[in-house]
Amino acid sequence: VVIGLIVAGLLLAALPMLRSSNGLFAEKTENTSDETPVSYNKAVRRAAPAVVNIYNRNLNGAANVLSLG
Repeated sequence: VVIGLIVAGLLLAALPMLRSSNGLFAEKTENTSDETPVSYNKAVRRAAPAVVNIYNRNLNGAANVLSLG
């Protein structure tokens, strides 16, 4: 832990841009109120053919239920 604190202190002394809020780790705060809402329309249309319903009917009418025990 002590070595980590020493390294952090040396980095802060050597690279002052890490101290400011405009440095490498600054969060971007952009105005997103003018952006259009996100839509999943294209993704749903692309994935729709992959969604299928599988029906299994038994020809003799008897249900074949297999138990695991």
